[in-house]
This record gives sequence, C-alpha cells and structure tokens, in this order.
Amino acid sequence: MGSPASVTLGIALLIDRMMAGYNVISWLPSVPYARTELVRAQWWWVAVFCTGLVGTTVLMVIRAARTQSVRAPAVAYALLTLGAVATAPWGLPEVPTAREPWIWWLIGPSVVCAAIWAGLAWGTAYGAVLGFCFAVFRTTSAGGSADLRTAISQGLFAPAAALAIAAVALGMLKAARRADDLAQTAYAREAAAAMDRALAAERDQLDRLVHDDVLTTLTAAAHVQDGAAVEATKSLASATLVKLDELCSKAETDGAVTLSGLVQLAQTSALQVSPAVLFGTALPESLDGERLPAAAAEALLASTREALRNAVRHARARHVAVNWRAIREGPLLRLSSRVEDDGAGFEIGSVPADRLGLRLSMAERMRDAGGTCSVSSERGVGTTVELAWTGASTAPDWPTRSPRPRAMHALPADFPVTQLMTLTWLLVGVGIFLGLLNANRFIEVAPAVLAMVAMCALAAVVLHAGRSLRLPTWAALSSLALIAAVAGLMDFALPKDRWPDAALWHFYPLQLVLVVLAIRRRIKIAVVGLLVLTVCYGWWSLRSDFGWTGLVIAVFGPAVFLLLAIIVTRRLRAIARRQDLAHQQEIVAAEESAGWYAARVQRSLWVADLIETASTTLTRIAAADRDIPVPLKTEARLLEAGLREALVARNVMSDELAEVTDAARRRGVSVTFVDSRRGPVPPIVGRAVTSEVRAALQSSAVQKVVVRLGPGPHQVTSVVYQDGARTRLTTIDETGSWRSEEIESSG
Repeated sequence: MGSPASVTLGIALLIDRMMAGYNVISWLPSVPYARTELVRAQWWWVAVFCTGLVGTTVLMVIRAARTQSVRAPAVAYALLTLGAVATAPWGLPEVPTAREPWIWWLIGPSVVCAAIWAGLAWGTAYGAVLGFCFAVFRTTSAGGSADLRTAISQGLFAPAAALAIAAVALGMLKAARRADDLAQTAYAREAAAAMDRALAAERDQLDRLVHDDVLTTLTAAAHVQDGAAVEATKSLASATLVKLDELCSKAETDGAVTLSGLVQLAQTSALQVSPAVLFGTALPESLDGERLPAAAAEALLASTREALRNAVRHARARHVAVNWRAIREGPLLRLSSRVEDDGAGFEIGSVPADRLGLRLSMAERMRDAGGTCSVSSERGVGTTVELAWTGASTAPDWPTRSPRPRAMHALPADFPVTQLMTLTWLLVGVGIFLGLLNANRFIEVAPAVLAMVAMCALAAVVLHAGRSLRLPTWAALSSLALIAAVAGLMDFALPKDRWPDAALWHFYPLQLVLVVLAIRRRIKIAVVGLLVLTVCYGWWSLRSDFGWTGLVIAVFGPAVFLLLAIIVTRRLRAIARRQDLAHQQEIVAAEESAGWYAARVQRSLWVADLIETASTTLTRIAAADRDIPVPLKTEARLLEAGLREALVARNVMSDELAEVTDAARRRGVSVTFVDSRRGPVPPIVGRAVTSEVRAALQSSAVQKVVVRLGPGPHQVTSVVYQDGARTRLTTIDETGSWRSEEIESSG
C-alpha cells in the first residue's frame, strides 16, 4: 500500500542546489581581487587550495544538477576553506589595508556546508575556528594588516550570518522530516482502516453464504425425517456445493498486491491459526509499496498458514514462530516466510507421497506460483519450513483523483517559525553589537544609533505573528518604510573616504529581512525593498571614492539572497502541490489495494477453509440414498454448531480453539460462545482464552463451557464452566491477566 511521497527528499534536493548556487555566486565578488593576488601567491597554495576549492565547487554544481547528494564535495569545500585561511599568511601576498581579502567571501558558503551536512553544533564549532583563523590572518600583511577590532568584527560576522542561513535550512529539513513522519503515521492508520473495512465487507458476504446456505443445509440434514424432506435436503446440498464452486472460481487472482498489505493479512491469518503464534517481520520501509503477483502472494499466505496449522496440530511444540522477510536482489524482489517450532519433529523421508499438507498444499502450491518450499526437521528438536518467492515486482496501477486546492500561502511542512524569529533577532543583535564596537568609524554617530533603533522596529514588524504565513499589508508597508529609514540613516553615518568594513553592521540583517519578506509571501515588497537599498547604497557609494564598484559590492549580497529566497518559496509551493496530489493518490491506492486484496486473496483463503470444512459432509448428504444415516446426521449437527460458533465468535475464534471445542462437543460437552465485541480481541487475550478453555475441557467431568466477550475493549472476557457439582468463573482483562473463583458448589 505504498508510502507517502517524501517532502524531506524534495527539501534536501532544493538545499543541495541552493548551496551549490550560493558557492558559485560567492566567488563572483572576489574574482577581481583574487586575479591580481593569485598571480603573486605561492604556487603550492594555489595548486592545493585554490584549485581544490574551484574543483569542489564545480563538482557540487554537477552533482546537484544530476539530483545527487553534494555531501562529499561540501565537506571537502569546508575543509579546504579552513586550510586555505589557516595557511593564507604564508601563501598569499601582501594586500592593501583598505579592504578585506578576497578569501573573506568564501567563509559564508563554507560555514553553510559544514553546518548543513555535519549539524548545527559542529557547524558552529567550525565557524568559530574558521572565524578565529580569519581574524588572525586579517592582522597579517597578507590579510591587510587590519587592526584587532576590524579583524574580530569580520571574523565574527561572516560565520554568524552563514550560521543563520544554515539554521533556517536545517529547520526546514527538520520540519519536513516531522511532516513525513506524521504523514506516514496517518497513512498507515488510513490504510489499515481501509483494509479492515474491505475485509469486514467481504467477511459479511461470506457469512451470509454460510448462514443462508451451508447452515440451512446442515440443519435440515440433522433433523430430516421423511423421504420428501430427504430429497429436498439433497437438492439443497447440491445447490450449496455449486455456490461454493462459483465462489471459489471468483477468487482467481490475476493482479498484484503490496508487501505491506500482504504482511498485515499474514499476521491476521497467523493469529487465526493460534493466538500463541509469535509473528515477526524484517521488511524495510522502502519496500512497503513493492507489489508482487497475486498468485505468489496467495501461495505464500496459504502455504504459511498450512505450515502453522501443522505445527499447532501435530508438533506438540511449546513455541511456534513465523517470520516474514523481504529484500531486493538487484532488479528482483525476494520474499520469504519461515515457520519454526520446537516440537517433536519427524523424519523427512518417512512422509508419504500422498501427504497433501506437505506435498500439494505447500510444495506444489509454491512451485506453481514460481516459488520454493524447503522443510527441515529433526526428531526431538523441531521443524522449520522455509517458503520463498523471487521475481520482479510489478508497477502499481493507481487511479488518481483531483487534489483539493491548497492555499497559496501554505508550505508543505510546518516552517520553523520560532527558529527563524530567534535567528533574525540574533543576527540583528550581532549586527548592532558590531556597529557599536566600530562606532569610531562613523562620521556621524547619531544617525547610526537611530538606524539601530529602526532596525529593531523593522525586525519586530517583519516577524509579526499574524493569522497566517502571509505578512499583513500594514506590516509589509511599514517594513518597506523602515528599510528605507535604516539604509538612509546609515548613508549619513558611513565614511566616504575609506571602505567602512565592519561599520556596515546593517548589511546582513537587511538581507535577512528581505528573505523573511519573500518567505512571508511579500515578494513584491521585498523587490521594492531591494530597489530602495540600491538607491541608498548608490547615493552613498557614488558620492564617495568607491563609485560603481562599491555599489555593486553593496547590492550584490541582498540581490542574491532575495533571488534565492524567491526560488526557495516557489520550490516549496511546487513540493506542496505534488504532496497534495501524492496524498490523494495514496488514499485511492489504499482503498483499491485493500479492496482488491480482500476480494481476491482473502476470499480465496476463506473459501478454501469453508470447502475443506464442509464440502465432504455436503457431498455425502447430496449423495445419500433414501435416508440420511444417523452418523451423517450427527456429523451435520456438529459441523453446523462449529460453523455457527465461527460466525458468532469470530473475534476470539482460532483454528486451535475450534479444534478444542469441536473435540469437546463430540464427547457431549456443551460449548457456547457469546460474542458482543465489535472487533478482534488482542492476541494476549486470545491466548489466555484458548489456554483457559483448553484447561477446562481437559477434565472428563466438565459438562458445559460458556465464553462471553464484553462489547467494549475495556470490558473483561469471562469463561464459565461446570465441572461436576461445581461451577467456576474465570475473568480475563485486556492485559491477559486472569482471576478464577468458584461461584457455585454443592455439599
């Protein structure tokens, strides 16, 4: 019955591609400076680190384009960057003090790579080490001989901004995994409910046949008196046999079934043989949706049940276990069922050729379905039956329904809102701290302080909770005005004769604000905000010594971040739409697979049981001469009682319990089941009921046994039996615990 489509895979692929693109884009601002410096750099540094960084970036792009994991090149990129920064004082030439070294632009992507693929804790540790190495390098001549304040600011800010990006990405992955887990749980419940509904409907149909035809025939045969009644009963028996044959022919299997549905039914079938059977599976979740031919499924299920019946009936075992296992062997699927008991065992060579249970029901049935059956046994040790089928799984043929439209502002998983708010405030706080730390670089302090106040207000507005993901109109417009206020005020505070370096404290917080606007479905406002930043940065840069180069450097980061945010949000909406469609398909698949399985495989097994139980007696009734012999009447009466109990006590009845009660009835014991329960009892309760009834019927003096199942799951099951002059009551709760007491005695 398949598994829900994974949101996590889509998000992981998206992050891989975004990370590869981020690495490529981060190289662009550094190219003009790197080109002049690398010509004078040490050859070994260029050969090892520069070539390695470029190579891993290209490899990440190629693997991301091919939808392959970029984990290995991402880790290599992070390690190469750390090595490059640590050895840069010896590998790079002296640079001017007016700007940061070109390698500074590579810190952000490397921290993102480390944090996403090693976890946020390791990413933070990596960022701290890398930031420290860069701060040390920045104070050297190769790093521009910056003062300690500038070195610390730049070494702190780049990793902090990158960790904010990585934390949001990891939060998205975590939310996607949680959404997948919830979807898998809900789907499993829905699929199980669909299977239960289909099985109940099919069982009701078969019960009507048993009640209206089989039981009527057996009752008539048990009480027939005159010749006319005998002829009518014989005709009724012949007609019932014809209906059984027709029902059996309808159970032909010609389709495919899922592994998850097969195992669910196998467990039910095993517990119907005996509640004491230990059931186990080794089925990888990735194979749940694999489908195998119905003929193979029915052969495995029927043969497994036959092996369990043999173990329960003949082995005198203390433990009987069945284990199902599925593995993929290249393009083929291998499914096996292993039945083991620790009973008496037997000599394989002593089994007669006409022993149908071993030869026809298991070995030949498996061979006809393309499978194998192997039996190993040793006297005093036990018996093992191994059933296996290997073949190609079939593609599911699932109908589709039109998915319900998803709200345009919705995402496929719960977005980590709390995490995003925390990181935004953290980045704003770090930015303001660095701004205050480098306040001596401002030409006017008052505008910078006002800009810091406006930045706090901007963060509060853009993170306004609201009723949905979409930011309210008033908040969107207010954030646009505050972006203009922060950037405009900083134009009056930034120096014009030298590069501000860490005085650009508002650089990354404003980028993150644009990203939040895009995520909160205000892409147009974010684009306008980017234009406002461009105007403000341009007004400052063109009036200073940096001209168009300064404008490009200042605007490049916000533009790239906004572009990535727009791509991410669009991709998330596409994943959400695909998830809706997949969810609808899975619902239909669950219904179709469950209904088909019940109608084909389960009906085949139930009909086979009914034919095995009743056909011989019905055939003898139909072939009777002038009168129905007394032994045949007795057989009909006992069979009618057993089938009637199977109808009214289906929630607790098993093959083992049916054999015990049938043997008791044959020696004159009255056994009655009163089943008011709405569903099957737990296996532990079934085992306790079977054990108690068996113990009661072992006494030769027992005259009557009544088993009563309460209507609710929290009501006890009672077993009352009359043994000679005394009557005992045993109550069994839902945990299988029992309490026995004598309720009547005679002196």
